[in-house]
Amino acid sequence: MSTLREIKPTGLYTPVHVTVEFLGKRFLISHCSDFWSAERIALDFQKAFPLGVYFTGDVYNSTCIDGKAKDFRKLYKGETTQ
Repeated sequence: MSTLREIKPTGLYTPVHVTVEFLGKRFLISHCSDFWSAERIALDFQKAFPLGVYFTGDVYNSTCIDGKAKDFRKLYKGETTQ
């Protein structure tokens, strides 16, 4: 488990993160260079995984991240196929 602040990418642009909350856990889906791209990714994930709650933002703070997109997909599949 880590925080958004700890996993913030370094570079020349101000990154925008896409996260999803599911069953009380938060997962990092992606980092993007702009909000338009982040919103597209969030919408695509929402179509595929409609029970998650999606967020985009450019503030990298102490929000706990329980895993990445791979972990989210595994948990989602396990919880929705039972």
